[in-house]
Amino acid sequence: MAWPEEIANDLPAPRDDEPASLRQDIVDELSDHLGCALNRELHRGYDETKARQNALERFGNPARVAYRLWFDAMKGKIMSRRITLAAVLVVTAICIFMGVVTWQIAQQNRDSNLALLEQNRDANSAILDKLSVLATQQESNKSLDWIPSLDWIPVKFRLVAGEKNGAPVVGFKAHLQHGRQSGDMPTVQTVSDENGMLDFGIVRYGYYTLSLATPWKESCRKEVSVRPGHAVTETIVCPTASGSGDVAFSVDWPDELKDAKLWTLCMIQSAARSVGDLEWNETDNPGKYLLISANGTAFDYARSDPFPSGPYASKPQPEHLTNNMSLKPASKISFGARPWVLSSIRMFAPSESTGADELQLPQLPLAKYYFQNAPKFDLENNPVGPKTGLLVYDPRSHSYKYADAPRINNNFETPKSVDAPLFEVKHGQVNSWKITLPDDLAQHLRQSLAAEKH
Repeated sequence: MAWPEEIANDLPAPRDDEPASLRQDIVDELSDHLGCALNRELHRGYDETKARQNALERFGNPARVAYRLWFDAMKGKIMSRRITLAAVLVVTAICIFMGVVTWQIAQQNRDSNLALLEQNRDANSAILDKLSVLATQQESNKSLDWIPSLDWIPVKFRLVAGEKNGAPVVGFKAHLQHGRQSGDMPTVQTVSDENGMLDFGIVRYGYYTLSLATPWKESCRKEVSVRPGHAVTETIVCPTASGSGDVAFSVDWPDELKDAKLWTLCMIQSAARSVGDLEWNETDNPGKYLLISANGTAFDYARSDPFPSGPYASKPQPEHLTNNMSLKPASKISFGARPWVLSSIRMFAPSESTGADELQLPQLPLAKYYFQNAPKFDLENNPVGPKTGLLVYDPRSHSYKYADAPRINNNFETPKSVDAPLFEVKHGQVNSWKITLPDDLAQHLRQSLAAEKH
């Protein structure tokens, strides 16, 4: 019987991913089963034709059975190829769609930019026409300083020294900047003339910031409102060069700490001085560090290497006293004649082998105290952050922690501290500044020294 030919009739064309022996295995398997079925029918007494017919009726169409077996074996690969093809088609469709969308967006942006450019061109043309009209009117009305306008307003300031009726201030630099920093109204710069006048010409109405800078590096800012149709003419009282004064420093030690031989490192920063109704700040001399020995000698502190290497490497601010610094002893130290603020204090305890004016280096501070309302940046312009109050050294973590900070939701709340002490340096005289330790800092030092004795 030619079973193999009948079995293989409905099989599809061979595929490149089909196992080489798959078809032959299916034909051999079905041929064996059909041969067994035919033999059973022959043993029952049927002739060959009837036996073959009965075997096929019981077994079914061999070609279809062979196709099902072939499809079951190849179904995974066929479906995988179909899914891959479908995914490729979907991705291709998405790419085409995104390309079309991108092209449409580009076209829309191009149209919008062209429309905006045309609007700006029209606006600039209108402004130039209006300025041309104003110039023509000014030529025909030379007796008038300003032709009234709702949009373009003249802005002038008169700078005087010390008081409203003071002498004109010459040589102050000024910037007038629009509040929105819009491109159609650039920043206007000028310098006060021999009459103390700052003439910014005409500007559009709106909110502006006026910045003033003195030749000796003091500056201030003032908000200016330019209203439609109202010329701005204002007198500003400005400071005069303040000079300098010597300052003799000392520490007001509590009785229990007078014999403790503690050293004090102070960060002193310039504060704003009020002249007229403005606050003027120094931009060239933000302040200095001051180191006061246990014997009361003041040292003008300066680090020669702001980024020392090794185990005592630190930020530019003096978290440690190292050999990378210079100490210049001085009974009096010169400061600008203006207000100064004590921002922070660091306390050091020298070893027993050193004298009152000797400090064995390097040294870590016993404690640090940051005053409230002090400047938010140190002398190297590094942000101080929200630190206020007393920080003490924790030898277990090798870091400084707040001495008394209540927990809120497992986070430490920054404690309150004493307001930063303010001191006014007078020109041409010796000023005495006695530094008073905050109560919680003094209490911590007492406890630390008592613990060391025991």
